Amino acid sequence: MFATGWQTQIADPELRRYVEENLQCILELFAPQHLIAFGSRVNGSAKPDSDIDLIIVSDAFEGIPFLERSRKFNEQVPWHLRVDAWCYTVREFERLRRQIGIVADACREGLWLLRSNLLSDEEVSGVMTPEEQARKWIAQGDHDLNLARIAYANDSYEWAAAIAQQAAEKFLKALYIVRFQATPPRTHDLEALANTLGAPPELAAFGRPLTEDYLRARYPDIAGGVPHEIFDATTAEERIAQAERIRDWVIQQLGQGG
Repeated sequence: MFATGWQTQIADPELRRYVEENLQCILELFAPQHLIAFGSRVNGSAKPDSDIDLIIVSDAFEGIPFLERSRKFNEQVPWHLRVDAWCYTVREFERLRRQIGIVADACREGLWLLRSNLLSDEEVSGVMTPEEQARKWIAQGDHDLNLARIAYANDSYEWAAAIAQQAAEKFLKALYIVRFQATPPRTHDLEALANTLGAPPELAAFGRPLTEDYLRARYPDIAGGVPHEIFDATTAEERIAQAERIRDWVIQQLGQGG
């Protein structure tokens, strides 16, 4: 059934136009159980070219690889602005809304355009605890850190530095999930993130060069030249070592109960 009052709750004109022009098409093509708009178009922080964030819950996505679902949705419901379509089956959605993350945040803070009956806790399995979620972030961080070492061994020093930052970011966000029982902020600023987590000053200081080199390693205009010509082995080795130090601290904190 339609959530009551959404028509009067949409303050953003772009979101309103999107819903008015596309809702019927979405209903016919995907038969969703739930539709939730969230993000800047709902919280009032949107710029003229900001994305539209939309969760679509439908078993029509069953059997379709997750990354293909958004493409399929946007091909069938095109719009002149980017639409970040988060497409879930009913079971996926019910699990994710019970975990720390974007889906739970959207359920709490977003605008329900369509809301059907929700499943009871007894009907849902596979819900991860914050500690289990953190272990997945650390596992991906470890993978990233290994890729940084491989890049270093192959003289790709700019990528070694950039991927080291990504590893350190995942380690810190794993701790954030456990410590604050909340979705980590969408930021690459490792110094600020480490300070929020109460890291020792010397460790938090690693965040600044890691974050700065994450940007410099990718963009010539920020690097002041071609990144792969500017970065050297010493810098890459230092960034990897800093990410390793951050990992050691995070693991220690998690071992102490976060």
